[in-house]
Amino acid sequence: MRFSSAAARAALLAGLCSAARAQTLAPAALSTGTEARLRAARPGDVVAVPDFAFDSLPVLPLNVSPNDGRALLLSDAPEYFRTGDGVSLQETLAPGAYRLYLYHVARPWDAVKTITAILENTGAKPVRLTVTRSVFPDPSTDYFSLAKTVLKGWLDPPGASRTALVPPRGWAPLEPRMDHLGTSSDALVHGVFEFEIDQPARLSVLQKKPNQDSGAAASSLPKLPMVLPGQHESGAGRGLFRTGDLDVSDGPIYDSAQGPAQVIVADGASDPWIVGRDGITGTDGVADKGNYGTLYNFRVRYRTSASASGSRLGVALLFTSRRTKDSSCNVAAGVVRAEGETVVLPSQAATIDGEPDTVLIRRYAPVADGATGVITLTYSPPGASCLPTPLLLVPYRP
Repeated sequence: MRFSSAAARAALLAGLCSAARAQTLAPAALSTGTEARLRAARPGDVVAVPDFAFDSLPVLPLNVSPNDGRALLLSDAPEYFRTGDGVSLQETLAPGAYRLYLYHVARPWDAVKTITAILENTGAKPVRLTVTRSVFPDPSTDYFSLAKTVLKGWLDPPGASRTALVPPRGWAPLEPRMDHLGTSSDALVHGVFEFEIDQPARLSVLQKKPNQDSGAAASSLPKLPMVLPGQHESGAGRGLFRTGDLDVSDGPIYDSAQGPAQVIVADGASDPWIVGRDGITGTDGVADKGNYGTLYNFRVRYRTSASASGSRLGVALLFTSRRTKDSSCNVAAGVVRAEGETVVLPSQAATIDGEPDTVLIRRYAPVADGATGVITLTYSPPGASCLPTPLLLVPYRP
């Protein structure tokens, strides 16, 4: 996982406060060449927009609120199993619907390991486990491509569900293929799993030997702290979070005649990180630093007023990476679902380096005078990328 430094977040917060004091969005005209590139681009294409500094754009005020979606299980700390085999997440679950977001790298260097997730029945009645979505590509050292593959599989319409009956004192893997799949050091093991249970159960994520019984390993292996002894902190966090779905609605209606603006979520400032509880240590208030594993459901209203020349403006919705002083944190890649279509960002390259490059998500045509259009978007903070990943609203002449 990657997220911006504390200094970068502080600078971002200062920018947000400055933008909030602004009365209107600052106009900025696009060059003829930029407008031509926007008109010619397809969703997922990289488009250079050198006409303004991205960080100088005002921030569109948004209202982010939790809804009644699935609870979130995040397993990303310790991100690397640097001290060897162990249990990285263990949570007792009530009956209900859950999403597990798993992001780990196997260690040590000299052995093949298996990282798996299992549901354990610790009660006296059978547990019906229904896995409604299982996205688990093969582990890879190409972190960005793997993260995009997972996001695409997650945001695409789900396939058939799978049901298992877990007997008392028994266990079942969330993904059978993962339970014996060996992976080498530095390969990322990443997946998203959505499931439902009808009885209380325990969810465990662990690293073990490939042929070791996972149920026995979950009981016998050491329960790992979030920060390993003698190691630096890694990963976005772990634990059980009450909700993994967030609704995003706009404040004032965005008007294309007012100029470009940006939308920022998962920055830890204007959009605070969600907090939950770590079952291994019993710690409350643990943060998901980046809101990884959450689904943001956007609904932003817009108007397309006439420009100074009299032509009515459309709106291009763009994805980009925020540049920081840390050169290792200037790249990003992602996937969104816009107006019912999944868009890989970027589609023809592994990553985007940020300003002046953007990736087109979708163009929105002008609406009639006095009418209001709606941008609907499903977004999740992309794994491996530096956060936040701003979304730009850029007016252009169609």
